[in-house]
Amino acid sequence: MTIDILLATYREAFIAADVDAIGACFASPCVFVSERVGEGPVVLPSDPVASRIRVGQILDWNRRLGVARLSSQMRWSLELSPRQACRHLHVVAQDKAGAALYAFDGVYTFAMFDRQWRIAAISHNQIPAMVARVQATNAPEA
Repeated sequence: MTIDILLATYREAFIAADVDAIGACFASPCVFVSERVGEGPVVLPSDPVASRIRVGQILDWNRRLGVARLSSQMRWSLELSPRQACRHLHVVAQDKAGAALYAFDGVYTFAMFDRQWRIAAISHNQIPAMVARVQATNAPEA
């Protein structure tokens, strides 16, 4: 699996709200650098229950907003070694009509494990962008 295929699988899993398929894209563990001041990195899946809750919350916010598509544009890519790479992606969450709902930037670190690329670390500003949109639209609860 190439990094491009991994990213496509990851996007499709998010749109399908498939927590298990999302989790399969991550290395174990996977580090998320928090955007919250004073909060340390979040390590998934060191606590599988907490991981499912955190990912589930993001999926719920996307559902509430009506996210139907995630498009991404690569800003840069860096191969660190034959089994490590980084990419900076600009991602736009869109509704069914293609209108932008929110956008964010993320730096993704990939590592190869057992001949498969996995996401080993993510640093992004998705949560603040998504929460701001939820608050601005007052998207209804399920």
